[in-house]
Amino acid sequence: MYIAHRTDEPVVRNQSLKTHLTNTKILCERYGADLGLKHVCGLAGWLHDAGKYSEKFQNYINQVHTETVGKQKINHAFAGARMLEHHFHFQQKNEYETIFAELIENVIMAHHNPGGPYDFIDPVGRKNQHHASGLNRLPFSEKMRETMTDWTVEEIEQRFFTDFEKSDFEAYLKLALKEIQQKNEDDLLDYQLYYLRFIASCLVDADHSDTAAFASDKDYRPLDTTKILRTYQAANEKATAKLANKVVANSQMRALNQVRQAMSEQSATSGKGPIGIYKLSVPTGGGKTFASLRFALNQALTHDFKRIIYIVPYTTIIEQNAAEIRKQLELDEDDYAHVLEYHSTLNEDGLNFNYYYAKDTWDAPVIMTTQVAYLNALYGRGSKNLRHMHRLISATLIFDEIQTLPAKTISMNNAFLKWLEKEKASTSLLCTATQPTLEAESLENHIPEATEIVQDLPTVEKQFQRVTIDTHFLKSAWEIEDLVDFAVQKLEEVNSVLVVLNTKAAVKAAYEGFKAQNEAVTAYHLSTYMCPAHRKDKFKIISKDLATARTGEKKVIVFSTRLIEAGVDLSFESAIRSLTGLDSVIQTAGRCNRNHETALAKTYLIKMSNSAENLGSGLEEIRITGDITTSIVEKYEDSELMSSRAIADFFERYYGKNQIDKTLDYPLPNDQSGEKTLYKFGHKERCGSVVNEDAARYVNEAVKDIPHIWLFAAPQTISENFRVIDSQTTSVIVPYNDKGNNIITTLLSDSASFEEISNALKEAQNYSIQIYGNLSNSNGFTKGISAVETFRGSLIYYANSGSYDDNVGFTNSLSLAMF
Repeated sequence: MYIAHRTDEPVVRNQSLKTHLTNTKILCERYGADLGLKHVCGLAGWLHDAGKYSEKFQNYINQVHTETVGKQKINHAFAGARMLEHHFHFQQKNEYETIFAELIENVIMAHHNPGGPYDFIDPVGRKNQHHASGLNRLPFSEKMRETMTDWTVEEIEQRFFTDFEKSDFEAYLKLALKEIQQKNEDDLLDYQLYYLRFIASCLVDADHSDTAAFASDKDYRPLDTTKILRTYQAANEKATAKLANKVVANSQMRALNQVRQAMSEQSATSGKGPIGIYKLSVPTGGGKTFASLRFALNQALTHDFKRIIYIVPYTTIIEQNAAEIRKQLELDEDDYAHVLEYHSTLNEDGLNFNYYYAKDTWDAPVIMTTQVAYLNALYGRGSKNLRHMHRLISATLIFDEIQTLPAKTISMNNAFLKWLEKEKASTSLLCTATQPTLEAESLENHIPEATEIVQDLPTVEKQFQRVTIDTHFLKSAWEIEDLVDFAVQKLEEVNSVLVVLNTKAAVKAAYEGFKAQNEAVTAYHLSTYMCPAHRKDKFKIISKDLATARTGEKKVIVFSTRLIEAGVDLSFESAIRSLTGLDSVIQTAGRCNRNHETALAKTYLIKMSNSAENLGSGLEEIRITGDITTSIVEKYEDSELMSSRAIADFFERYYGKNQIDKTLDYPLPNDQSGEKTLYKFGHKERCGSVVNEDAARYVNEAVKDIPHIWLFAAPQTISENFRVIDSQTTSVIVPYNDKGNNIITTLLSDSASFEEISNALKEAQNYSIQIYGNLSNSNGFTKGISAVETFRGSLIYYANSGSYDDNVGFTNSLSLAMF
């Protein structure tokens, strides 16, 4: 028996290579079928570990558990690719066969590569010791022709075909070729990055799942998510009907609910429509969470989709929406396996095996995740990101607050949505009150026209008009003292005010300035210098105080960064917003008068001085969008600023400026020419147009022994340079309440067990903040720092007890310590 894996805990067990290849092939078939590539992906799974048939590998794995054998590096990943190439060796491949072979061979060779599939043509000139030029121009082709000393193709084939019938393999190969020939050749070339990553994702997920099943001695059974979503659809319709029949005494609230119900019905009807790209332009407070859920569940019912994926900008939205959806679908409040929250702040201690399986594989009917995790599934480095990509197929992708997608990722994301639409593989729903102009023809890489769900949008906007934006105070720049005086003045007119500023320092200064003069008013501070557990507690307290304020029994004011602008269900009587992008201004206005508590509320747009907000390095985007907002204010009346017309105008100007600067195409970091972008490395026509002149010359002249290649994408260069968030941050555990203090105490304890430390680190995610920069190299944080290496060999940072305040969170004027 040829062995793929062996474990000696608790007893020696072997997994045969035939079993592993068969299991991986079956899982790959299951995943690949979602894109009509059942046998293409199955072939990759069947061949991926063929190199383990080598004498050298079998000797190694048989010795490793019986003797003291050092870890050996045996190349087993390339053999399956060489086997496939050997099949075509004596025949002239046509274009489809060449593309087919290049896709599968690359995926097989790279299934252990952290950067994912290899570049076909290197667009940046990566150093390579094997060539006199010092540059690796054709990574894929060169690896296909690299001399192998661990095995020969003949040896691998001879053993492979003792476990499997050659006639079965050849018949299977024909089925796979037939599938690839069903695809349009231009589409295969234009969207090769996504076909390649999809096949790689299916393989890596299947390989890891089967290996983990053997290692843990558990039987992994993928969920029948299509069937589960059908039951959810029925439960949701029942809950929706119950909510529609609920009696509401307040006439204004009743009218608002009627409009919400109408949009819910429109969402349900659209959900029965074809696969494609849709927009849900629901004004703030319009109930888009449940409207989008109803749309997605009807899409699942109509098209047998396997999952619904919510993609949101902030983790706070995930927690809130997940709780609401579980309640709506009559699920247990801790059912994390079926409504999966995939984000870094979840306390995983005590959760069951099904949750961990769902987290690793994204095998869940409903997934709530962040923009960062979604974009990393498409372009990010590492197997964790790569294995999630294929779950984006056969799904409804709900982009909550789509306007917050980073500008540099716009072209790459639009390309992916166009591919989904062409393949009829998944439906995309763009949700926001401030819809960006991603379809505008002025945008070089725009998406197809999206179907708007909300009928007669201008009329709906008027029906939802509960707040206006007042721009009269933009003529002069304010200091913190001016802002505080104005807030005091507004609190004489209303009982609750929200103040949103652009920087954490300005928010803290305004909060402290107000508190010093107005102790009788209940004031709160919110920023990302407060850990998630702290912010969550504050939201609950603020919500209760706002209810009391509505009765006139107290005055409440909240000073916050933009974290409050989306997915936070708090309602103020008035708001003050520092100048920024119009979309963000409207989101702040959306925190006012959410349930029509008054006839019409006001949001005041102001301009803070440079000294008050200090929009320096890294905050240039706020200044740019603020300037565009100013130009919009000059063109429109205040009463029109929240209209879809003004919003579209804002985004066209914003994208226009970014397109000139090539920002939308994700510029290659540190590229001096300004011409190279990650978008170009995967989305341009083949060969010469995507590489520099030296690489083109290398392709055409220098390489005589490498045949012409059809594919050109540079997926490894993309994954190595792709970062959704540019700024480097360091996680710092804070001593918020007894729990935070206990976590730090446990991690500092010499007597803490491995399990106690492991649980403390999991819990720490909810008690951590992100500090910009690398603290170990920062002069500002080195005084008084001590270090202890954890069992994971890493340094964990924590804030001293004196540096965390129950009102403002971490204050960087105090010291940090490290262990």
